[in-house]
Amino acid sequence: MIYAQKFQALGGKLSRLGINQFEITRFGRNAPSRKQTLELIYNSNLVHVYENTTVITEALLFGVSVLCHRNQFFDSLIAENELPMVGISWDESRLVAADRGHNLKVLKDAENKASSNLIEVFSNIELIPKKRYASSAKLRYPKRGVITKHSLDRAVIVLKQKGLKVFVRFFFNYIFRDKRPETEKRNVNED
Repeated sequence: MIYAQKFQALGGKLSRLGINQFEITRFGRNAPSRKQTLELIYNSNLVHVYENTTVITEALLFGVSVLCHRNQFFDSLIAENELPMVGISWDESRLVAADRGHNLKVLKDAENKASSNLIEVFSNIELIPKKRYASSAKLRYPKRGVITKHSLDRAVIVLKQKGLKVFVRFFFNYIFRDKRPETEKRNVNED
């Protein structure tokens, strides 16, 4: 199985897509449901990834090894310090077998640590005098726009490398990503 959704959207080319390889996507009309995605991962022998994705953690928790393919967008794992799981390899000649039991324990330990840290943060908030809140200015939250520097950079790359047709499809998928029917939203948001 291969996962390279953002990598390809940014113009990346897959280094391998063999006869027995299935490319999984999360968006678009051919994307499997959340349940189907997990079944595909569970039934795989090896998952190839070209970007940081929850598919890595999901595969490791199912006991499926992951082969990471370095590229200009992906050369390290976001959570490798927080979740040092067994079964990730960056070199095909040195594949590492996933250890489901170990990986479940590491994830449970991280969850417990996060819970205790959260409790500590909230218990410290009680120590701050309430007067401080009353005198502070009203909080302003930043507005998240549709167009950001990151989205513009991504759009330029897609347009240059994939052409106008792919750019238009990418643009509409991006703009209308929150306007999908509720069932489709539920499947995507369960990531």
